[in-house]
Amino acid sequence: MNKLLTYMNLASRYAEGLGELPIAIYLREQHRILERVINGEEYIAATYYVPNEILSQFDIPVLYIERISGFGAANKLLGNIDIKRQYLGMPSCSCTYQIYYEGLIDECYIPHPSRIIASSFACDDAWWYCNKMSQRYKTDIYLIDVFRSNSEEAELYISKQLYELDSILKINYKTVRSLDSIIEQSNEGLEIKAKIDSVRKNNPGILDSNTALKLFPLYNDLGKPYANEIMQTLYDLLLIKAAHYEPENKIRLIWLGMIPLYYNNLIKDIEERYNCRIVYEELFQYPNKHIDKRNIYHSISKRIMNTHFFTMQQRMRDIIEYIDTYNVDGIIHFSQKNCRFLPPMLPLVYSELSEYKIPIVDINGDVADPSGFSDTIWDKLDAFFEILNRRKKDVSRNVDCREHRINQA
Repeated sequence: MNKLLTYMNLASRYAEGLGELPIAIYLREQHRILERVINGEEYIAATYYVPNEILSQFDIPVLYIERISGFGAANKLLGNIDIKRQYLGMPSCSCTYQIYYEGLIDECYIPHPSRIIASSFACDDAWWYCNKMSQRYKTDIYLIDVFRSNSEEAELYISKQLYELDSILKINYKTVRSLDSIIEQSNEGLEIKAKIDSVRKNNPGILDSNTALKLFPLYNDLGKPYANEIMQTLYDLLLIKAAHYEPENKIRLIWLGMIPLYYNNLIKDIEERYNCRIVYEELFQYPNKHIDKRNIYHSISKRIMNTHFFTMQQRMRDIIEYIDTYNVDGIIHFSQKNCRFLPPMLPLVYSELSEYKIPIVDINGDVADPSGFSDTIWDKLDAFFEILNRRKKDVSRNVDCREHRINQA
C-alpha cells in the first residue's frame, strides 16, 4: 500500500467529514492524478508557474513538484531531511521542496517523471534541481526561461517559448481537450476568484486562512473544470456565511510567505493565543488577467508577468493595497530556510513599508523540515503582539479623548 496515496485519500475523506468541501474536492482530484502515476502511467513533473492551460490539453498526468512535496511534508513521510540531503548528494543550500521530491522518488512513493517542464520564475533552485533530475534519470526537459522584466521584449521571449512547448507536447501526446475550451474554463475560474476576493474585502476575516493556504495551488489548475467547481463551492459557502457575518474586533494581520506544512494549526494557534485574525495571505493572490483566445501565448505571458511575485514593485503595490483594503494592524512574514527568492526581499519590504508604520515580524523556519522550526518564534510573536496591543490601546485612548473634547465643546 502506497502511504502517500493512502494519506491523500484519508485526508480528502476527513475534510469532507468536517464539511470542508473545497478541500475535499481538491484532495480527491490530486488523489486521482497520483493514482494514475502510481499505477504506472508516465507523467510530467512541472514547477509552479508552468501554465496548466497548455498541459491540460493532453492525456498525460502532471505532478507539480511543490504540490506533491508539500503533501508529503504535511504527512512527514520522509525522515531526517539533512541526512536525506546528504544521501541524495544535494547541496546543503538546497530548498527542502526539491529534497522532498527527490526523496519521494528515492523511497518509491512516486516514480521518476518521463518529462520535466520547469520555469526559471519564480524559483532558481527548482530550475537547478529539474536540470539535475533530468540528467539523473535521462529524462526529457523543457526549460521556460522567464526574463524578469515588464518589457515587450520579455513578453515576446516568453510567448515564443510557450508556443514551442505547446508544439512539442502536441507531437508527443494525445490531445483530449481543445485549448479554446480550456481558456474559457480558466477565465471563468479567475472571474469566480475575483468574486471570492470581493466577498473577503467586504467581510475581513470571513475566510479561514488555513483554507486559503491549502487552496492557493489551484493556480496550477486553472483551466480544469474541477478548479472552477472548488472556487464556486467556496464562493457559495462564503455568501451564505456573509449573510450573518460580523467582523470581530480583533487585531488584523496579513500573512506573507509560506507556512510550515507539518504544523497545520500554526495560524489557528496564533489567532487563539493572541486574539487576532489573519485576514489575507499573499499566496492566494491570483493575477486577474484573462487569456485572449485570439492571442493565447502572449496572454499567458502577460499573466505570468502580472503575478504578485514577478517584480518587487508589483509585490509591494499589492501588499500596500492589502493594508489599505483590510485596515490591517500588522504583518507576519515567514522566511523559508535556504530560499533565495522571498527572504532576500524582506529588507526591501521593511524599507518600503516604513512610512506606513505597520509593525512587521519575521519568523523563520523550514516549510518541509520540522527540525527547522523553533519554539523561539513564540518569543518573537509575544514581543510583536505586545507592540500591536499597545498601539491599539493608544489609538483607543486617543479616540476617547477626542470624543470627550467634542462632548465638552
